[in-house]
Amino acid sequence: MRNKWRVIVLAFTLLLGACSGGGEAFELAEVYANAASTDLSAEKGGLSGWDVTQTEIREQRGKPVIEGTTSKGEDLLEYEGHAYFFYKGKLQGYSIKQGGKTAGGIGIGDDRDRMEQQYGSHFTERTQDGLHFLGYYDKENGIVLEFVLKDEKVETALVMKAGGK
Repeated sequence: MRNKWRVIVLAFTLLLGACSGGGEAFELAEVYANAASTDLSAEKGGLSGWDVTQTEIREQRGKPVIEGTTSKGEDLLEYEGHAYFFYKGKLQGYSIKQGGKTAGGIGIGDDRDRMEQQYGSHFTERTQDGLHFLGYYDKENGIVLEFVLKDEKVETALVMKAGGK
């Protein structure tokens, strides 16, 4: 369980660095420059929308199971099924935890075939720091959905706000 949490935090930190220009090993624009757009507008992590504060998340979800700060200084609120990450006070994204699902119904342990059936085969695939990512990008809404796979099964899913309209 502790190891899985490290994977989630590492993956999210890598993705947050890419989305915020944090000087990580890749830039989001490079990763998704030629990607087909996928409608990810329903991906809100059980929230009313993306423009919510930590206070509003607490109002919507209740008291978090864990509240803290990552090693990179991002605030986080962890709930059953989701962990929400903030950068400079703004919601930047969330990870899917055990018991949580994406808007498309994909959760931890689902296989790659099910993921592709739900979201399509026009994903971007990459490996970074030993993690295998399959990602989708909604260019219109500026949302990235990345699945971290291990042995062709979803180990976690990360959803990030990454610009756009």
